[in-house]
Amino acid sequence: MERLVMPGATFNGGAALIKSVRKLADSVGPAGRLALYNLAGRHMVVTEIPLIFREEGPGWKPLKYRRGKILQDTGRLRDSITYRATMNDLVIGTKVRYGGYHQYGAPKAHVQKRAYLKFTTRALAAIKRLWLRSVGPK
Repeated sequence: MERLVMPGATFNGGAALIKSVRKLADSVGPAGRLALYNLAGRHMVVTEIPLIFREEGPGWKPLKYRRGKILQDTGRLRDSITYRATMNDLVIGTKVRYGGYHQYGAPKAHVQKRAYLKFTTRALAAIKRLWLRSVGPK
């Protein structure tokens, strides 16, 4: 399974924002962390990752050998992405066998790296905003 794990993930984006989300996760205790990871997983699977596919990137190289939308011939890869949250981590991934070739690239097979499982600055900011809205003053 290709996967992205929140606590040890490589993040693209501002170090201060990443630090603040990790600090938030550490400050809420195990039950709060589970709620935060569920909120983050839902946001990533329902909003952020589909947006990455729609925008064809960021950073995806254009197609060389065919026309159409990148990684979207059938939508199988995009639609296969799920998440699992525990009190210790958030795992986002796919069981589609070719997912890793696209996530990391496969030069021998002429497959460009087109990472679709990633926490962008935009995603981290949205997760933090959603979390603070859900637990903030009523």
